[in-house]
Amino acid sequence: MTAPAIKLAVGATATSLLCPSALGQNRLVVFVHDQTPDQILRLTDLNGDGDAHDPGEATVFFDDGPPVTGVDNAQGMVALNAHTLLATDNFDPDNIVLLRDLDMSGDAFGPGENTVWFGGLLPSALIMTNPAELRRRADGSYFLLDNNTLDTTRPEAIYILNDLNSDDDVDDPGEIIQFFELSPIGASNATCFDVIEDTAGNVYVFDITDPNSNESIDIIDPEGAGRSEWLSSSTLFNLAGVTFFGMYELERFPGTDALIFGGATLSNSITILSAQDNNGSGAIDTPGEVRVLWSEAGHADGFSTGSCRDFVLAPDGSLFWTDGLQNRVMRLIDRNGDGDFQDLNETTVFYDDATAMGIGLPQLEQPLSLAVAQDCVADLAEPLGVLDFSDVSAFLVAFGAMDPAADLALPLGVFDFSDVTTFLAAFGAGCP
Repeated sequence: MTAPAIKLAVGATATSLLCPSALGQNRLVVFVHDQTPDQILRLTDLNGDGDAHDPGEATVFFDDGPPVTGVDNAQGMVALNAHTLLATDNFDPDNIVLLRDLDMSGDAFGPGENTVWFGGLLPSALIMTNPAELRRRADGSYFLLDNNTLDTTRPEAIYILNDLNSDDDVDDPGEIIQFFELSPIGASNATCFDVIEDTAGNVYVFDITDPNSNESIDIIDPEGAGRSEWLSSSTLFNLAGVTFFGMYELERFPGTDALIFGGATLSNSITILSAQDNNGSGAIDTPGEVRVLWSEAGHADGFSTGSCRDFVLAPDGSLFWTDGLQNRVMRLIDRNGDGDFQDLNETTVFYDDATAMGIGLPQLEQPLSLAVAQDCVADLAEPLGVLDFSDVSAFLVAFGAMDPAADLALPLGVFDFSDVTTFLAAFGAGCP
């Protein structure tokens, strides 16, 4: 097959084109860390069928092979875009790596594609030992939660990391500061998992060993001056009949600031809930402030599960989460707009180990953390995140060579004008 000759009008916008396929413009990329082989998979639904189980839709993005930048047990990941990822490493050496797929090959193994973003040196001249979460903030800086409960020589604390000189690392003076000390050196006042910030600047952490031995979500004020209990396990059980049950991950609805977290009933039915302080008391204390988003026993699609290891709310409003016992990446979609994911066809499997292995895709043995980005399909050349004529040139070359990078619209495998219109519409709309 020969790709047709095309001409692109410089300055063309989405409004001047035929309606493009939504496939190309709304494509999501999911990064998932697999704890057993210590590798990060990159998953994307190229053909729009709702999963990443087709050829070319799953690649090994990175693993623990390189001695300095290898990634072991990445509990915190942040997708900067569809080709760039920050990932924590909480085994020797404890650091954070920057992974960039510069050649668009589907991985970050190439020269210059994997570098150390944070070497682990804390303001106290100590080295972090267990980065439990990395979270991007609205101002472009990052929260780093260092969980050091098992190491009495270091504090457990939340730090702010900021690349002030834009040199692609945060190892320079002043680029890391301590935001809040959760437990001082030599004490065990906290064992915290996850950290997240709301629009007002309040910070939330999951604490499983606070002084009253009550698992809780705690709130820290924006200045890092004080901490209080926001929702305890006992209050959650009284309000909703659910316990946290070892699921200590948080996500947030940006429009309402409601927190998303996991739990289980006494019958061990896995449940995903949200909580919002509606009465302004500073804590969750009334039944209407907790609601069920999804429950293993109550949803209409009949999926059973094992555990919720991580939650990520995607740019399109769907909720991705890892099932660490069934070895799956799940996706929940509120198709009828009723505010939950309980209805028919709202629970889907985005990636499944058994299905993937059956067709020769990478294995998913023990999924841990997630990061999701929206793919800017028009961003085909460096600098990533900037659309210019180099992206147009890259598309023309790929289209002429019938490269999959230019196959942006259905039917896949056919290079025609629908691919061109999809590219031009995405180019005109700009990158998310």
